[in-house]
Amino acid sequence: MSFLIAVVALFAAFCAGAQTSTGTVQWGAGNRYPYGPYASPNAACATVLNGLRGPAEGWGPNAYLVYSNAVANPAGWNHTPIGGYPYSATYCNYTETIYDCGTSCPYVMQITNGLPYVFAVLPGATCPTAICPVSPKETFWERILRTRLLLKAIIIIVLVAAVLIGGLLTLRNSGRAGMPDDEVLKRAAKHARELKDDDKD
Repeated sequence: MSFLIAVVALFAAFCAGAQTSTGTVQWGAGNRYPYGPYASPNAACATVLNGLRGPAEGWGPNAYLVYSNAVANPAGWNHTPIGGYPYSATYCNYTETIYDCGTSCPYVMQITNGLPYVFAVLPGATCPTAICPVSPKETFWERILRTRLLLKAIIIIVLVAAVLIGGLLTLRNSGRAGMPDDEVLKRAAKHARELKDDDKD
């Protein structure tokens, strides 16, 4: 039992510390923005957003907006750390400036944690189409994280089962500790039969 626990603990440590080396980390953009890949999360946000122009709904018939100063949101990281970054995915921060909206323009807003969602990808990975689908349901690193969590859950279950079985075996052995062995019980039974036969005579 001790050997089993030691093996399981060793396997848990190996899984927790395992890292896959895939070369230089690259970054992709989701939410139907140009996928990339890009050299960094800041490059992904800047390339996709800076200079992007679109209609400013609700600001007037001629109003339009322009994005600028886009960077990866340093407070929006999530998932597994990778390539020197604190985690493997985040959103973008950028400036949104609205023009041609009358006396209120230009109107400047700072957008925090906005689209697109940028995420780590395998080097050389390509998007199936020129533009990726809406924010990927699960990136490569998210699959790795999910697999590691599943392995940890299995390891915990095995460890708990090992402890329970060990405890049951200990209780079983302790319950028999004060009882005489089978040979002594057989001799006692034989002696009792002999005494009974003597009484009959």
